[in-house]
Parts: sequence; C-alpha cells; structure tokens
Amino acid sequence: AMAALLLVGAGLLVRSVSGLLAVSPGIDPSGVLTMQVWAAGERFREGENSEQIAAAVRLYDDILGRARALPGVTAAAAVTTLPLGGGVDGYGFHIQGRPSANPDAAPTADRFVVTPGYFETLRTPLVRGRVLDERDGQGREPVVVVNQTVAESLFPGEDPIGHRVSLGPPTAVPRTIVGVVGDVRHRGLGMPVGYQVYVPQAQWAWAETFMTLVIRAEEPVAVWAAPMREIVRAVDPSQPVTAVRPYAEVVAESTGTRRFTAGLLTVFAGTALVMAIVGLYGALGVLVGQRRREIGVRIALGARARAIRRLVIVQGIVPVTAGLAAGLTAAALSVGALRSMLYNVEPLDPATFVTAMAVLGAGALAASLLPAWRASKIDPATTLRE
Repeated sequence: AMAALLLVGAGLLVRSVSGLLAVSPGIDPSGVLTMQVWAAGERFREGENSEQIAAAVRLYDDILGRARALPGVTAAAAVTTLPLGGGVDGYGFHIQGRPSANPDAAPTADRFVVTPGYFETLRTPLVRGRVLDERDGQGREPVVVVNQTVAESLFPGEDPIGHRVSLGPPTAVPRTIVGVVGDVRHRGLGMPVGYQVYVPQAQWAWAETFMTLVIRAEEPVAVWAAPMREIVRAVDPSQPVTAVRPYAEVVAESTGTRRFTAGLLTVFAGTALVMAIVGLYGALGVLVGQRRREIGVRIALGARARAIRRLVIVQGIVPVTAGLAAGLTAAALSVGALRSMLYNVEPLDPATFVTAMAVLGAGALAASLLPAWRASKIDPATTLRE
C-alpha cells in the first residue's frame, strides 16, 4: 500500500518535470555566461539625472564592447532582470488613446531594461518590427519592444507597431512600440507568460546601475569567467562582480524544487517497491516451507506442477491486491496536495495510476514465481517418508 502511494506521487512528479523540461523558455541559455555588475560610485549619483544615465550607459557599453572583442565571444548584452533568474519588475501598462476609467486596474507588464544586442545574445526570436539597437540612444524618441502576448491580447486584429504606451502611471513618458518578440518564460517554465516590455537602457527614466551581463561564447562557458572579470576590473576596478555562472545553471535552478521533490519521491517509491517485493518473496518462501508436507501429499495424489504454482501465486496475489486497492485509494485522496507542483498533469492522471499498478503487479508476480517454482519441484517420495 505504501509503495503504491509513493509510486503514484513519484510518477506524477516525474511526468510533470519531464513536461516542464520540454517547455521552450523562449531563450537559448546554452553557451551563455551570466554575471552581475553593480555600477557603484558617486559619478552615478552626482549631477543631473541625464548625466547619471549617461555615466551608467558608458560603463556598460565599455564593458560589453571589450567583451565582444574577445576571440570566441559572439555576442554580449546586459539586462536588469534576468529571465528565470528569480527577479520580477512589474510596471503598469497604459496604451495612449485608450484611457482607463480606473488607472489602478490597468494591466501590469514585466519591465526589462536592456542594452543593444540583448535579443541576439539570448536568441529571442523577432516576430515583427525591429529590435532595440544603437539608434535608441539618450535623447532619441522613446521606444519599446513588447512580447507576443501583449500584441495578441492588447492589440487583437491590429498591428501594435507604432502604438504609444506608458509604463508606470498614465502620465509617464509615452513610448512607441517598434518591435514584437517571442514570449519568454520569465517567471518560471511552469508559469503562464504575462505581458513583457523591453526598454533601452539609455532611455529609461533613471540610471540603471545594477544589471546582469549575458555573454554568448564558445564552449565551455565557464572559462570566460576570468576574462570577463579582468575586463570589468580594467574598465573600473571599483565595480563589484557577483553571481558569475553559466546561464544553463540558472535555468536548471528554476525547476530545482520540482526535480528534487520528484527525485526524492522516486527514491522513496523505489525503496518501498523493493521492500514490498523482498517481503512478499520472503513470506511466500516461509509459506512454502510451512506447507511442504501438504504440497508433497498433493503432488503424490496427482496434482500437476502448474496447479501447485498457481496455488502459491494466488497466496501472494491476494495480499498484493488488497495492498494495491488501499494504496491507490490513499493516493487518490492525497495527491491533491501535489497540485501546485504539477505541470500539465492532472492529480488523478489515469496513466500514472495504471502504471503504478502495473509496476507493483509485475513486481509481485516476479516475487511469487521463484517460491512457486520451488514448491512445484518438491519430491513427494521424500515428503511421504518424512
């Protein structure tokens, strides 16, 4: 019964994790190194707001320019919130010309401040229009790029390119939509895609001094950590560098809880299954020993080996059937607790329940075969002499 309960739970989580890992995140994390750089210092806080923005842009442009010059580096960019990295930066999303009766009820979009080359580095597909590049500098017309969910949900049946939107309050600076990119599973592979807006670093309202660099380079990615640290040190040795690791590890960590729970339940289920099979085998072995004389008499009176084997197997199947019924019933009543950890799998998934029953049934049958075969080989003459 315990093995059945654990097998169902493990099966649901394994199927969920398998389905989750098959989901496209909307980016290509392979071959990408990530590192966080915090532009610290008085020059990023002194003077006019425009001067602070320009200082931050120069710092990251210098770092990224040197990174792109490294042999083997194919692309480099920076972003304020790394997709699947755990951070969320939501802003109100207002479409110019479509005033809302209640601005507080306006939709919220995940905001990403990015540098030129961001979409090319993470290989986010361009659906329509253009991506952000060097044309979108400080003092130019404010622009944004939105994801496909924004285009389909908020601009149904029309082209969003050219529409103007504001981020934050309705009175914020209007920005023209110049491109639509594919959806990115920013909040998690198992989470629905929401509204996403990308803004050039040079055109945001204030200086973004804390950003994550994304460097696409030849494998292995880890070897580029030291050269990138040297570049940051050469540009400004006072800037701290943290969280240097391959992007693939970041994406893997986003499913870490589910994978750990699935692995743990699988170990428990496997242990319970082995214990159930070994216990059944031992119990049937003892049963055959206790009924040795009876079985010998049966054989002496003409019982066939097949009948003897069936006799022993039935003795094993009866408690197995009762255990399966109890375990599957308990599983049906308790798997609802796993609902929050399941992706694209129903708690009462028939295939999982049938598979668990088949695995346990096959294991029980295998555990019964050897004692049954030994029972059918008992020598009646020896038994009668005893």
